[in-house]
Formats: sequence, structure tokens, C-alpha cells
Amino acid sequence: MKDDRPGFEPFHRICEILNHDRAWSLYALGDLAPEELGHGEWRFTSHDPPAVTLFYRAFDPPVFFAIGSAVAVERLLDEAPLPPSVYVHIRPEILRLVSERYQRVMTKVMQRMILREPALADFTGVETIAADHLKELVELYDRRDGKEKEGTFFSAVQVANGVYFGIRDHGRLVAAAGTHLINRSENVAAVGNVFCLPEYRGKGLGARVTSAVVSALIKEGIRTIGLNVGLESPAAKLYHRLGFRKACSYVEGMAALRE
Repeated sequence: MKDDRPGFEPFHRICEILNHDRAWSLYALGDLAPEELGHGEWRFTSHDPPAVTLFYRAFDPPVFFAIGSAVAVERLLDEAPLPPSVYVHIRPEILRLVSERYQRVMTKVMQRMILREPALADFTGVETIAADHLKELVELYDRRDGKEKEGTFFSAVQVANGVYFGIRDHGRLVAAAGTHLINRSENVAAVGNVFCLPEYRGKGLGARVTSAVVSALIKEGIRTIGLNVGLESPAAKLYHRLGFRKACSYVEGMAALRE
């Protein structure tokens, strides 16, 4: 695709395909934001059945997303050389195509939850975390253990362009939550990077910072608000309590190209 600016025909068609399933396409719709377009390698087909693939290269390895039938997605994968490794973010029916092309595929099953019935917690005492507090956020997230870091993505851009809230104890940032992405033109946002220091857990801080983020997004008029969580994660119960409901299952994880 020669022109990577929204408003031109290729992106109109991509957007149309993605909007057939906004819940599953949440992150891809976010990656259509002007500040994200330079990171994306998009492929699409308008033929029946339609499909879209995306290699999002802001991270190393790039994140691979696909929507459409396996047959249509396979055609798009064969159009050009594939990256030597990827972090897959795909529906289970596409996993076979990845496994045929990548020899080391390690995935886990996740669920996409979408806000359906907001029942937010009281977030009194929660404060906005701006870009000038980035160092504090990094220090907080550095306290995550290996399992908590697995599959998480955080960058300064997320804070600058998104919505972040935190809770302090005697001036120290002890809990935070924010948006993995937000695309106001497409009315989508993904809540993420919800974390509380171990010694402060069990006090409802996670619910409070998450509720503050969701409330801010609702006030902005964001129509589709979602998040990702493991099928067995205790956090799923928290999100359900706040009004999120399971929309679909998918798999994510690392894959290395066959030699």
C-alpha cells in the first residue's frame, strides 16, 4: 500500500472490514490512529471473504494480528516475506497457518472483554498520571514479576497519547492503570497496564484505578472499551464486576520462523 494516511481508499476498506467485529479488532482499530500508522504493515483483500493482516512493528518482535477466514488470511501471508519472529495475537482458527510457517510457537489462551454494563468502583483519591511522571510509572511497572510481565506492553507513547491514573501512599506511586491504546477518531480504547504493588493488594486499589480510566474514557465518548486478560486470571473477576463481559477468546505468544 503506497499511501499510509487515513482517508484514502485502502484505509477506508481496512476500517470497514475491522468494524465488522469491533471487539476482536479493538487493537487494530487503535493502530489506525495517525501516530500509530508508521508502525503498521497492513495487508488486506476486498474479495469475498475479506481479510486484514497487520504486523505492528513498534515492538520487537512485531505483533501479528489477523481478521478473516483462514483461506483469505493465508493468501495475505503469502504476498510478502514474513518477519523472522512475531508475537501472535490471533484467533485459534488462524493458529494452524502460523504453525505451518513458524517452528517455535508458544501461545496461551486469552480472552477479550468489552465494557457492556458499567458498574465502576469509587475512585476517590485517584490522580491523573501525566507524561512528566513517566519515570515513576516505569519504576512501578519494573516491580512486576516475570509472570506479570509476560505479554505486557508499555511505552512512553501510551502515556503521552492515552489516559493514566494512579494512587499514591505518602507520595509513592503504588498502583496504576491506563490505556494500551486509544483512537478517538474510531472511538476505541483498550485498558491495560493495571498493576498494584504486592504489599498493597487486597485493598481494592486495582478496581479504583481501573474505574478512573474507564470513567475518563466514557466521558470522552469512547464507544468501544475493552481489555485482555487470561482465562484463569483472578483479574477477570474484577473486570466482570466493573461491567466488562467476555467477547471472544484468542491466543497470543511468541513464534520463530522456520529455517
